Amino acid sequence: MLPSAPTSVHFWCPELFQLGGIQRYSRHLLEGLVEDPLVRVERVLLKNDHGLPADFSAPPQTRFTFAGSAGRALRTPFFAAELVGHGAWQKPDLVLTSHLNFSPAAHLLQRLRGVPFWTVAHGFEAWDAHRPSVLRALRACDRVLAVSSYTRQVLIDRHGLRPERVHLMPNTLDAERFRPRPKPLALLQRLGIDPRRRLLLTVARIEERERYKGYDQILRILPQVLTVVPEAHYLLVGRGNDLARVHEMIAQRGLGDRVTVATDVEDDELPDCYNACDVFVMPSKREGFGIVFLEALASGKPVIAGKVDGSVDPLLHGELGLLVDPDNAAEIRDAVVSVLLGTHSLAVLNEPEALRQRTIDHFGLAQFRRCLHQHFVDFFGISENTTTEGR
Repeated sequence: MLPSAPTSVHFWCPELFQLGGIQRYSRHLLEGLVEDPLVRVERVLLKNDHGLPADFSAPPQTRFTFAGSAGRALRTPFFAAELVGHGAWQKPDLVLTSHLNFSPAAHLLQRLRGVPFWTVAHGFEAWDAHRPSVLRALRACDRVLAVSSYTRQVLIDRHGLRPERVHLMPNTLDAERFRPRPKPLALLQRLGIDPRRRLLLTVARIEERERYKGYDQILRILPQVLTVVPEAHYLLVGRGNDLARVHEMIAQRGLGDRVTVATDVEDDELPDCYNACDVFVMPSKREGFGIVFLEALASGKPVIAGKVDGSVDPLLHGELGLLVDPDNAAEIRDAVVSVLLGTHSLAVLNEPEALRQRTIDHFGLAQFRRCLHQHFVDFFGISENTTTEGR
């Protein structure tokens, strides 16, 4: 049925104003909702943020609720009460949550007040979901937005979700930030890296629970890469609780002068990191999607990724980059060497502007917003003539 006014939405997410892939996805999702003529974002509820940054322009019709000031022990029950309380009082047309941990509260609101809800499934938090309340909520969810075809299929196969309720809503990026530019000599100087080096780059959290990103594999193969490409250098950008072990691995392999672990790179320096590298490599095996792949591709850089998880989506199943077995060190080594020596067979890797344009065509903000808009059109049964007039 065609709504007589824009669809009223409550948007729930862990946080908007901290670093991380889910946070960036959530910001893009909110921006898409605000820009859509079919949507009126009435309230945004944030679990861990404390307030709006000074440089954030809040939509005038939207109220923000923050739970970040509540103590950790009380934050979860306090936030859950806020979600259900505001939802029951205002009864929006839709609740959209950017993390499935909030789906049990949305399920309760659905049962109490008949409010439909959508939730976003990013990666292993959805694949490995085991709490009965989360699984019940997932199966009752009106629309699950999966960021990759891999995540969608896992939800269907592992959790028994109905295929018609699980839809794709891939990641996106700000392509204006990430574009081919000259090598950033100032950044390389600050990091102590010779600009003549052939640079391998990984951008990831260096966390014990995120070793699946594959940075260990790069450290293992680097001595062999150096025998073929002696000017190679590995830049690992990130921070986390796995740093001591990583530094120990570097020392054990005698790679101290060929590996730079950069823990002090700020978010606004990431575009320079991509432009500094010759190949972006992250052979992950538990990636939900991997926005870093899009950022590297939009910067015109060759990308090597794992072929057993959501990483295949940003690389268009091998059309935009090299896919490798993340457990096969020799395969990863050969892929890295082939890119550094230019002996690979994928022509687009030598065409930075083509890489960038194809990435934008498939995953740019305009495409992301069209996809989000279409979800509202399909779910609420709105005719295309109406959506055109609404624009």
